[in-house]
Amino acid sequence: RCGRTQFARSRAPGEPANLSATYEGPYELALGWFFAMPRRMALLLADCAYANRFHERALHATREPFLRKEDDPLNGFWLYKCLREKGMPPVQPLPSMREPEAHNMACISSRGLYRRPSNASIAVHFLKTVSAMRYVAATLRAKRQPAIAVPPSRRCCSRMVWPSERAQHPLEACERLLSAEEMEAERAIDAAAERNRLGRTPRGHEA
Repeated sequence: RCGRTQFARSRAPGEPANLSATYEGPYELALGWFFAMPRRMALLLADCAYANRFHERALHATREPFLRKEDDPLNGFWLYKCLREKGMPPVQPLPSMREPEAHNMACISSRGLYRRPSNASIAVHFLKTVSAMRYVAATLRAKRQPAIAVPPSRRCCSRMVWPSERAQHPLEACERLLSAEEMEAERAIDAAAERNRLGRTPRGHEA
Protein backbone atom coordinates (compact mmCIF):
# COMPACT_ATOMS: atom_id res chain seq x y z
CA ARG A 1 0.00 0.00 0.00
CA CYS A 2 3.03 2.28 -0.17
CA GLY A 3 2.22 5.54 -1.92
CA ARG A 4 -1.55 5.00 -1.64
CA THR A 5 -2.27 6.53 1.77
CA GLN A 6 -4.41 9.65 1.96
CA PHE A 7 -1.36 11.54 3.23
CA ALA A 8 0.70 10.45 0.23
CA ARG A 9 -2.04 11.34 -2.25
CA SER A 10 -2.81 14.75 -0.74
CA ARG A 11 -1.63 17.59 -2.94
CA ALA A 12 -0.27 21.01 -2.10
CA PRO A 13 -1.59 23.92 -4.19
CA GLY A 14 -0.03 23.72 -7.64
CA GLU A 15 1.48 20.27 -7.06
CA PRO A 16 1.23 17.92 -10.08
CA ALA A 17 -0.94 14.82 -9.82
CA ASN A 18 0.70 11.51 -8.86
CA LEU A 19 3.85 13.20 -7.58
CA SER A 20 3.68 10.88 -4.57
CA ALA A 21 4.95 8.07 -6.81
CA THR A 22 8.37 9.74 -6.76
CA TYR A 23 8.82 10.01 -3.01
CA GLU A 24 6.79 7.33 -1.23
CA GLY A 25 7.78 3.70 -1.96
CA PRO A 26 8.01 0.99 -2.85
CA TYR A 27 11.72 1.72 -2.75
CA GLU A 28 14.51 -0.04 -4.59
CA LEU A 29 16.93 0.34 -1.66
CA ALA A 30 16.35 -1.93 1.33
CA LEU A 31 15.67 0.85 3.82
CA GLY A 32 14.12 3.40 1.48
CA TRP A 33 15.99 6.33 0.00
CA PHE A 34 19.65 6.48 0.92
CA PHE A 35 20.75 9.38 3.10
CA ALA A 36 24.40 9.98 4.00
CA MET A 37 24.89 11.94 7.19
CA PRO A 38 27.46 12.06 10.00
CA ARG A 39 26.94 9.52 12.80
CA ARG A 40 26.54 12.34 15.31
CA MET A 41 23.69 13.82 13.31
CA ALA A 42 21.97 10.45 12.88
CA LEU A 43 22.10 9.86 16.65
CA LEU A 44 20.75 13.34 17.25
CA LEU A 45 17.72 12.74 15.03
CA ALA A 46 17.11 9.26 16.47
CA ASP A 47 17.03 10.66 20.02
CA CYS A 48 14.97 13.74 19.20
CA ALA A 49 11.60 13.82 20.98
CA TYR A 50 10.17 16.35 18.52
CA ALA A 51 11.06 14.25 15.46
CA ASN A 52 9.59 11.13 17.05
CA ARG A 53 6.33 12.93 17.89
CA PHE A 54 6.16 14.37 14.38
CA HIS A 55 6.68 10.94 12.84
CA GLU A 56 3.97 9.37 15.00
CA ARG A 57 1.47 12.06 13.99
CA ALA A 58 2.42 11.79 10.31
CA LEU A 59 1.69 8.05 10.30
CA HIS A 60 -1.95 8.84 11.00
CA ALA A 61 -2.28 12.07 9.01
CA THR A 62 -4.81 12.35 6.19
CA ARG A 63 -3.77 15.75 4.85
CA GLU A 64 -0.87 18.17 4.78
CA PRO A 65 -1.35 20.83 7.43
CA PHE A 66 1.83 22.85 6.85
CA LEU A 67 4.75 20.87 5.42
CA ARG A 68 5.17 19.08 2.14
CA LYS A 69 6.17 15.43 2.22
CA GLU A 70 9.48 15.52 0.37
CA ASP A 71 12.63 14.61 2.23
CA ASP A 72 14.51 17.91 1.86
CA PRO A 73 12.25 20.28 3.83
CA LEU A 74 11.37 17.58 6.36
CA ASN A 75 14.98 16.70 7.13
CA GLY A 76 15.94 20.34 7.37
CA PHE A 77 12.96 21.08 9.61
CA TRP A 78 13.70 18.14 11.92
CA LEU A 79 17.37 19.06 12.13
CA TYR A 80 16.53 22.66 13.04
CA LYS A 81 14.06 21.58 15.73
CA CYS A 82 16.29 18.85 17.15
CA LEU A 83 19.35 21.09 17.41
CA ARG A 84 17.26 23.61 19.34
CA GLU A 85 15.88 20.84 21.54
CA LYS A 86 19.42 19.82 22.50
CA GLY A 87 20.56 23.42 23.02
CA MET A 88 22.98 23.23 20.11
CA PRO A 89 23.75 25.99 17.58
CA PRO A 90 22.33 25.77 14.05
CA VAL A 91 24.22 24.05 11.25
CA GLN A 92 26.74 26.29 9.52
CA PRO A 93 26.76 26.36 5.71
CA LEU A 94 29.68 24.89 3.84
CA PRO A 95 32.04 27.24 2.05
CA SER A 96 30.68 27.97 -1.39
CA MET A 97 31.59 25.44 -4.03
CA ARG A 98 32.20 26.31 -7.63
CA GLU A 99 29.41 25.83 -10.17
CA PRO A 100 30.54 22.42 -11.50
CA GLU A 101 31.12 21.00 -8.00
CA ALA A 102 27.70 21.10 -6.30
CA HIS A 103 24.45 20.93 -8.19
CA ASN A 104 21.12 19.25 -8.67
CA MET A 105 20.90 16.16 -10.85
CA ALA A 106 19.14 17.11 -14.04
CA CYS A 107 18.91 15.95 -17.62
CA ILE A 108 18.56 19.31 -19.29
CA SER A 109 22.00 20.89 -19.25
CA SER A 110 25.72 20.60 -18.58
CA ARG A 111 25.78 24.10 -17.05
CA GLY A 112 24.16 25.89 -14.12
CA LEU A 113 22.60 24.51 -10.95
CA TYR A 114 20.56 21.85 -12.76
CA ARG A 115 23.08 19.82 -14.72
CA ARG A 116 24.27 16.37 -15.61
CA PRO A 117 27.07 15.05 -13.39
CA SER A 118 30.73 15.17 -14.32
CA ASN A 119 33.98 14.03 -12.77
CA ALA A 120 34.29 17.55 -11.32
CA SER A 121 31.11 17.02 -9.25
CA ILE A 122 31.53 16.82 -5.49
CA ALA A 123 27.89 16.87 -4.36
CA VAL A 124 25.00 15.85 -6.62
CA HIS A 125 21.44 16.16 -5.34
CA PHE A 126 18.45 13.99 -6.30
CA LEU A 127 20.02 10.60 -6.78
CA LYS A 128 17.09 8.72 -5.26
CA THR A 129 17.21 5.28 -6.84
CA VAL A 130 19.55 2.47 -7.79
CA SER A 131 19.05 3.38 -11.44
CA ALA A 132 19.99 7.02 -10.84
CA MET A 133 23.22 5.95 -9.16
CA ARG A 134 23.90 3.51 -12.00
CA TYR A 135 23.34 6.29 -14.55
CA VAL A 136 25.83 8.57 -12.82
CA ALA A 137 28.43 5.80 -12.59
CA ALA A 138 28.06 5.05 -16.29
CA THR A 139 28.18 8.73 -17.22
CA LEU A 140 31.38 9.34 -15.25
CA ARG A 141 32.91 6.18 -16.71
CA ALA A 142 32.17 7.39 -20.23
CA LYS A 143 33.70 10.79 -19.48
CA ARG A 144 36.92 9.07 -18.39
CA GLN A 145 37.11 7.31 -21.75
CA PRO A 146 37.20 10.12 -24.35
CA ALA A 147 37.97 7.64 -27.09
CA ILE A 148 34.45 6.25 -26.65
CA ALA A 149 32.19 9.14 -27.59
CA VAL A 150 28.77 8.79 -25.92
CA PRO A 151 26.64 11.88 -26.54
CA PRO A 152 24.30 12.70 -23.66
CA SER A 153 20.81 11.33 -24.09
CA ARG A 154 18.04 13.22 -22.34
CA ARG A 155 15.71 10.24 -22.75
CA CYS A 156 18.15 7.88 -21.06
CA CYS A 157 18.83 10.36 -18.28
CA SER A 158 15.10 10.97 -17.66
CA ARG A 159 14.38 7.25 -17.57
CA MET A 160 17.19 6.46 -15.15
CA VAL A 161 16.90 9.46 -12.83
CA TRP A 162 13.23 10.45 -12.60
CA PRO A 163 10.95 7.66 -11.27
CA SER A 164 7.89 9.32 -12.78
CA GLU A 165 9.41 9.21 -16.30
CA ARG A 166 10.88 5.72 -16.29
CA ALA A 167 8.00 4.12 -18.15
CA GLN A 168 7.95 6.88 -20.79
CA HIS A 169 11.34 6.00 -22.31
CA PRO A 170 12.55 2.59 -23.52
CA LEU A 171 15.65 1.00 -22.04
CA GLU A 172 17.17 1.04 -25.53
CA ALA A 173 17.68 4.79 -25.08
CA CYS A 174 20.55 3.86 -22.73
CA GLU A 175 22.22 1.08 -24.70
CA ARG A 176 25.15 3.26 -25.82
CA LEU A 177 25.86 4.34 -22.26
CA LEU A 178 25.22 1.27 -20.11
CA SER A 179 27.24 -1.93 -20.15
CA ALA A 180 25.58 -5.26 -20.96
CA GLU A 181 25.55 -6.11 -17.25
CA GLU A 182 23.94 -2.77 -16.39
CA MET A 183 21.33 -3.21 -19.11
CA GLU A 184 20.44 -6.62 -17.70
CA ALA A 185 20.12 -5.15 -14.19
CA GLU A 186 17.76 -2.49 -15.54
CA ARG A 187 15.65 -5.13 -17.28
CA ALA A 188 15.33 -6.93 -13.94
CA ILE A 189 14.08 -3.73 -12.29
CA ASP A 190 11.55 -3.24 -15.09
CA ALA A 191 10.33 -6.82 -14.71
CA ALA A 192 9.98 -6.45 -10.95
CA ALA A 193 8.06 -3.20 -11.38
CA GLU A 194 5.71 -4.84 -13.86
CA ARG A 195 5.06 -7.75 -11.48
CA ASN A 196 4.35 -5.27 -8.71
CA ARG A 197 1.97 -3.35 -10.97
CA LEU A 198 0.07 -6.49 -11.85
CA GLY A 199 0.10 -7.72 -8.27
CA ARG A 200 1.65 -11.05 -9.24
CA THR A 201 4.36 -12.97 -7.37
CA PRO A 202 6.60 -15.30 -9.39
CA ARG A 203 6.27 -19.00 -8.62
CA GLY A 204 8.78 -20.03 -5.96
CA HIS A 205 8.90 -16.56 -4.40
CA GLU A 206 5.72 -16.68 -2.38
CA ALA A 207 6.06 -15.45 1.18
